Amino acid sequence: LEKPGLRELVEKTLTFPNARPAAGHTQRTRLYHYVCFNFKASLVSDEKRELLIQLWMHLQGGYRVRGDEIQTQVVLDPENASPHLVAAPPAWRALQPNENPLSAETLTTLLERARLAVLDEIAPTLETAQKRSRHFLDLDRARLTDYYADLQRDLEKRLSKVEDGVASNARRPVLEAKLAALQTERQSKLADAEKKYHLRLDLELINLAIIAQPKIELDVEINKRGITAKRSVTWA
Repeated sequence: LEKPGLRELVEKTLTFPNARPAAGHTQRTRLYHYVCFNFKASLVSDEKRELLIQLWMHLQGGYRVRGDEIQTQVVLDPENASPHLVAAPPAWRALQPNENPLSAETLTTLLERARLAVLDEIAPTLETAQKRSRHFLDLDRARLTDYYADLQRDLEKRLSKVEDGVASNARRPVLEAKLAALQTERQSKLADAEKKYHLRLDLELINLAIIAQPKIELDVEINKRGITAKRSVTWA
């Protein structure tokens, strides 16, 4: 947690067109956190496909990060190795007075951001599954349409041959009732096919891990024509 010349490094790394950093700075050390979410995504239609997805989020920044480098350095330990340091607040939401930066509300909101990131990641897989479901739905629709069209033509043909008379008057209502029942059955079978091939995505959080990392924070003021803005830079 010692970084001599951090202020000079900031000035070399960051450029401020038509502005300049003010003299002096505030430096402190606080805990930052990464959250590793493990999800199970289930794609359900006429068949079920499950995917396991791991996604890392920067808690203080509220955005997704790559977890490769973190995983090579992290030590899984339930005990806080830096109990004397306080947690930095998340920059993407305002905390209530005395609210813990690792509160359930913060983690729940971060979880929703992680869910959206998962949806972006599996979008190609989801699109492929949707195309497959639509293809098989179209095949079932065509099969059902042809099947019930043949039955309808047969009933209509029989109905057209019914002649006037006492016996015919008794047969006509029966055939008409069969024709109506056939239409109802056809609509029901088509609805069943729609339901069978309707693609549903279930996203379930399996577990999560919170990784703490001490960082050095450096607050720098940037001046331009009487306007001052404060920006915070972190070093890990």
